[in-house]
Amino acid sequence: MLNSINKDPLSLATNLLAAATLLMCVVTVAAQHPTQPADTTNPEKLAEQQLSSREMQLRNLGSQAELAKNPKRLEEIKAGIAQDFQRILILHNQLARFLLDNKPLDYDFVSDASAEIRKRASHLQRTLALAVPDEQLIKDKYPEFAEPRMRDGVAMLCRQIKSFVTNPIIDKPGTVSEPQLRQARLDLQDVIDLSGNIKKGSDKLRKSSH
Repeated sequence: MLNSINKDPLSLATNLLAAATLLMCVVTVAAQHPTQPADTTNPEKLAEQQLSSREMQLRNLGSQAELAKNPKRLEEIKAGIAQDFQRILILHNQLARFLLDNKPLDYDFVSDASAEIRKRASHLQRTLALAVPDEQLIKDKYPEFAEPRMRDGVAMLCRQIKSFVTNPIIDKPGTVSEPQLRQARLDLQDVIDLSGNIKKGSDKLRKSSH
């Protein structure tokens, strides 16, 4: 069911940043950079894999230590995340209003909104290291939306945004869960993929309607 999402962007930013930061330390970089199974039959390769793993962990822990020593930079990052959340929530609510009021879609607005949602979601993905591992990515998961399926695509995007921002690690302070963080990664990737396809489809529909 579609409705407006009323969330405090700064609270969402704080919760997600805290959860992502803690989990990146607890779970290490394995969730972001999965390694191949160790080759125990080749001592030289095994040593190389172990060294690479230690280097990645040290770099990750080092970046966390730098942030801990630089509260001003941490606040700047949090403010940027909050701004991304705020714009995504506003655009979600505006898109949902078209559907709830059963109004014809404004393809100019849909194109601009989906482009900004994709940009903001991609920025969140980079800032919070929420990229989905390559082996879990599904290419061409969503089709390019055209009439009469554009409304369905916009509704799907709204639901995916809601799923992301209501994930317990974002919505409930203090919640730390590796499975929920994994789901947040997948939801955010879906937002990026969907908004990109909706942008392409709405651009074509906008040209054909003018």
